[in-house]
Amino acid sequence: MFETALKAKTTKCHENKLMKTSISSIGILLILAGCSTPLTFENMSEQELLAYNKDRPILEQVYCVKQARTSTHIRKTYCDTVEEWVLYNQREASKLDVLSTHPRGGPGLSGFSN
Repeated sequence: MFETALKAKTTKCHENKLMKTSISSIGILLILAGCSTPLTFENMSEQELLAYNKDRPILEQVYCVKQARTSTHIRKTYCDTVEEWVLYNQREASKLDVLSTHPRGGPGLSGFSN
């Protein structure tokens, strides 16, 4: 009877240790998962971007700018390939062309002549 009680107590002790170890391991994994940030170009340092771009053709190199987009004063870092920046600038320029062209062929918003 004494052996059975001792065996039950020893088993329960091992179960408690295993449970504590499991909970500790899960806690550590959750902390590490929460601390790690995904690797994005916006999170890279200038040296990391230089190393990334080193052997790439110019249009495939990543370029980052810090700017505030429309309707906000908060500056954010935006990263994209040079090719995507060229396309973005062309789209923005065409928007300006639409605004500055008068429907009857005269000057648009920038001029006031009749």
